[in-house]
Amino acid sequence: MLNKRSYLPEIDGTIETTRYERRQWKEIREASQKIQEVERRQGANYNSFSPMLQDLWTSLYQDTSQFREDEDIPLSQRLNKSIMEKVLAMSEWEEVHAWTKQDVAAAALGGLSLSEKVCELLPQDLKEQMNQVHQTEEKAQQAQERMEDFLNAAQMLEQAAEQKKDAGDETGAKEATKKATAMKRKAKQEEKKNEEAQLKLNQLGHELSDVINQEVQAIAGQMRQELQQEAKEQSDTTQAMQQFGLGAGQAQYMDPAKRIELASALRKNKKLSKITQIAGRMKSIASHKRKNKTHQPPTEVVDVELGNNLTNVLPSELALFCNPATKIDFLRRYSEGNLMQRKLEGKEKEGRGPIVVCLDSSSSMKQETGNGATREEWSKAITLALFDIALRQGRAFAAVHFANEHKIKSYLFPKPKKAKPEELLDMITLFLRGGTNFERPLKEAVQIIEKSSYKKADIVFITDGESYVSSDFLQSFNELKEKKQFSVITVLLDAWNTETVEQFSDKITRVVRGQDAETIDLIFDDIQK
Repeated sequence: MLNKRSYLPEIDGTIETTRYERRQWKEIREASQKIQEVERRQGANYNSFSPMLQDLWTSLYQDTSQFREDEDIPLSQRLNKSIMEKVLAMSEWEEVHAWTKQDVAAAALGGLSLSEKVCELLPQDLKEQMNQVHQTEEKAQQAQERMEDFLNAAQMLEQAAEQKKDAGDETGAKEATKKATAMKRKAKQEEKKNEEAQLKLNQLGHELSDVINQEVQAIAGQMRQELQQEAKEQSDTTQAMQQFGLGAGQAQYMDPAKRIELASALRKNKKLSKITQIAGRMKSIASHKRKNKTHQPPTEVVDVELGNNLTNVLPSELALFCNPATKIDFLRRYSEGNLMQRKLEGKEKEGRGPIVVCLDSSSSMKQETGNGATREEWSKAITLALFDIALRQGRAFAAVHFANEHKIKSYLFPKPKKAKPEELLDMITLFLRGGTNFERPLKEAVQIIEKSSYKKADIVFITDGESYVSSDFLQSFNELKEKKQFSVITVLLDAWNTETVEQFSDKITRVVRGQDAETIDLIFDDIQK
């Protein structure tokens, strides 16, 4: 959950930015709890962490980056610049940059990950030295500001003394002059503090120049490895986000701060990552099947029309082409599209009812089914893939999580195109635990189907267990199935007893030790027919 927007002071990094880029960074920085939390944690250890994070975001977001002039970069950020110079020269950087340029959230996610890793690579004594530089800069800046304040106060007091003198108030004039002198004395003291701080900064600058170069060179190899890992993370995260409708060219929109929160959750949650990877594989299979499906052309003759489709042109017109006396007239009318031809139409495709997935969420679903995935992960991956099919077919979608009779949770998407990524994430992360009851989820699925005005709904029932189903329920269920013309495909995960599911299923398929090719083919062929 995001906090209310926080208003943070602007910072300048070592890389040139446009006004638009500064505004983009400011907005996402103030809106993202994740960015603020990382800045607080790492900034306490390395005072110039926030400018480093901004540099990384800027360079990941921009098409090309350029450094500010050296005289405009404070000494406390010289380490940051040295790091950025080294990183930007690496070929691995381009692999990351390809995923992040002109993408506010992806650049922020990459910046967050890399900045923390780089900060951890830096020796603690170097960070402490740079913190000393930062604190000395702050002292110099504070002394400069106080000096200017005292000088301004002295100037105002001198003006007041002149006014009092002109008014004949000698006592008041002397008092104001005395205070002005005191202000100038304080300004002189602050000027001395500023000069001392500047001298110390010059000394630190000479001491740190070689140290910075040596230390950055020492961690260059590790930074290269972190870039390689980040490129993989960006690729995996992008593919995972696509499962929630947030890929390039997809209709869903989520503001950048929320995208960061979701992407961070996907990176951190290995189960989610595995689910989205399996779902991606399943969607590829479904897409391949759609592309290879034979589409029947229109075959029913309903009228005669004008055109130039030689396949449908009437035989009497073709006969004119064979006659030398009428051949030229035929060619003229062909070029004008004025030949008489059959008008064909195919059967109008009927609307279909919702796809309802009933997911067993009992404790045993935590067990592995093979290929390193649990039954829970497999069932949730196929749920995401079926959601994608519903979206493409313009059908309603529902997911019904079930365990025992009292544990059930439904997610309804009447219009999948309008589904929010957060809702899909919630649907995929829910797990109920407990025993297994079949009647309750089937009743829930029936209620969802009854609300649809369309027939031919599909229920995909996924379980690894057994349960009793009453004869009264089976009778009413099967009567409604015939009336609404919906079908039930049951998927048994590492289970063999079909006695119960045979009573309400049209088709039964098994996934045993992760071997799911036949099951996926059966489900997608049936749903996409």
